[in-house]
Amino acid sequence: MSSNKKNIFLVILIIGVLSMSIAFAALSSRLSISGSVGVSETTWDIRFQNFSSSSTPQTTTLGETNTGVLKSVTTNATKITNLKVDLKKPGDIVIYTFDIKNNGSIDARLSTFTQSMTCEVDNLCGYADYLVECRDSNNKVVALGDTLSKNSSYSCSVTIKYNDSYNTLDDDVNASLTADFQFVQK
Repeated sequence: MSSNKKNIFLVILIIGVLSMSIAFAALSSRLSISGSVGVSETTWDIRFQNFSSSSTPQTTTLGETNTGVLKSVTTNATKITNLKVDLKKPGDIVIYTFDIKNNGSIDARLSTFTQSMTCEVDNLCGYADYLVECRDSNNKVVALGDTLSKNSSYSCSVTIKYNDSYNTLDDDVNASLTADFQFVQK
């Protein structure tokens, strides 16, 4: 009898496995995806543009009008160099404006922004104040991590001013101003 029980159990097992196979086949579906894939060309093109300078006259307590003079500047798409300004007396100011434009097809993120001024004689750097600042289309000051979307721009300015708290100098002050903007893909 034990052999008959084994045979019956084996037949039941075979019928069960066949039933489950038929049930699985009946309840399963085949899914497929078909289509085409295209890769578009992308471009990375962030540059300076729309360079201009302006003097903003200010009147001192003596009634004199102060203006600085932008003597020379060299520009290309990615670098502004040889920016020479002549400030004669306290209150003189020069404002240099430009745009940073994303002409590419990829959004960019400002990852690094550094600015510094060094002078031939360190204690003379206090005679000139400077500010490098950019604003987005909502007039918000741009900060690290901000996005420069494709086909958009930041309006920027470099302001250099003879500090009002110092008297006129007898000698020239030669200073080097550096501002570095680095963008990465967002």
